[in-house]
Amino acid sequence: MKKPLIFRKSVYGGELAQRDNIEYEIEYDHWIDNKTPEAPYYVTRWDKTSEDYISTYRVRRFLTSEEAKQFCQDMYDGKIDLSSLRAEIISVVVSEYNIAMKVRGI
Repeated sequence: MKKPLIFRKSVYGGELAQRDNIEYEIEYDHWIDNKTPEAPYYVTRWDKTSEDYISTYRVRRFLTSEEAKQFCQDMYDGKIDLSSLRAEIISVVVSEYNIAMKVRGI
């Protein structure tokens, strides 16, 4: 394991860790579709050098902030394949787009 990520409170209400010009942020949703979510935590990763941004908002949710922190640590350690995570996010976004177009009749 590489050095552990150290999280601190973010200005925007989440928790933030930064290592090697990459920010890992744990965010919390209070409401989704006017309901309290079962798994309210999600993770964002922003590489400041390449402007690469990944968010697990639509794909993976976590019950506790500790699970989200472990997911961030696994991303930092290279245990999670970022290209497969990106592909998973893209497939969800494309399917949501296709459903929206069907509903609108386009």
